[in-house]
Amino acid sequence: MKTNRVLSSSIVTSLLLALCNFPATSASLGGFTSSLRPLIATLIIGRPPVDSQQQSKFIKEYDEIWELIQNNFLYRNRLHNWSRWRHKFDDQLVSPQAMQIAVDTMLGSLNDPYTFYRNANATSQRNQEDVETNVVDYRMVDQNIGYIRLKTFCSKNCVGEMRNALQQLKGAKAIVMDLRDNKGGSIEDAFRIFSMFVKSGRFTSMRGVDQKNIVQERLTVGKTKLLNRRGGSVSFQSRERNISKSRPLLILVDGRTKSAAEMLAGALRDSAGAKLIGTKTYGKGVIQRVWEFDNNTSIKVTSAAFLLPSGATIHGVGIKPAIKVSSGKSDRQLQLARRLLRANQASLVSFKSLGARPNNQIIAKDRI
Repeated sequence: MKTNRVLSSSIVTSLLLALCNFPATSASLGGFTSSLRPLIATLIIGRPPVDSQQQSKFIKEYDEIWELIQNNFLYRNRLHNWSRWRHKFDDQLVSPQAMQIAVDTMLGSLNDPYTFYRNANATSQRNQEDVETNVVDYRMVDQNIGYIRLKTFCSKNCVGEMRNALQQLKGAKAIVMDLRDNKGGSIEDAFRIFSMFVKSGRFTSMRGVDQKNIVQERLTVGKTKLLNRRGGSVSFQSRERNISKSRPLLILVDGRTKSAAEMLAGALRDSAGAKLIGTKTYGKGVIQRVWEFDNNTSIKVTSAAFLLPSGATIHGVGIKPAIKVSSGKSDRQLQLARRLLRANQASLVSFKSLGARPNNQIIAKDRI
């Protein structure tokens, strides 16, 4: 079984991209499981005979899912008496629908909305997002202020499109990055985009579970490489060029700015001095690993939590922008960002003083 790039945070290399010892195939992302009724074994006269070979495949996949949860689920205290689920539905796994209900019932006991199973159709739909194009919009909104809207990190094209946007806006003296309505996606891609805006700096730190072991990682941008510190080892990757240089950066956020988008916004604030404008972000501070099976179904498992460079967690809390302003028909948030940047360029205000972040702007609800 291999993992897909889509949620690649490893935790970026090991946690997200780690190979698993199951004889299935790849991995992906998806939607929330619905509440479904428990299976009820009933005898129906005239029901077609059970395909024992197909049933064996369902039992095998169910057992692999059970073991993935046991070995990689973040909230270990919720696995008390997990063994009761292992063979609970063996005699009922006779169809894709029965498999969906059984797995949903098992995962529902974890009380985690981010750990869920996807059928083949939902997995296919999610995989289509991976190749989506035009996920980055850009334009000059004033004579020398560049505007970039990054819609998602779910598409593998987001890094290249962001690189192109910054190159096209090289004449801009300041940048507005719009992360509103961005639901997140690949942490690895968010990390690479972060490197386009900094000479060096910390991106995030993570703590999670990998094969029952506690794993800690820290992602940092060096002058020439991306660094991933995992335990006592360090791995390196090539980094993106710092295209943004030291231009002033304002970031637009709202209640639908989520997950990897929050990670990027918080990292640019803490490590690059960017200022956030808008409303409080969603508050998803946990990371999922995703596996896809031979029949194109998939499972997404919460395996880690992350902290911003400041050391704060956002899970269940979100990030409060330095400058709070609600949107409207005239897009008040973007209009305010433009006014602030014009004023800064005219030396009417100091950009560094714009909405300086209070120490208590983010409240750490819990840490792991």
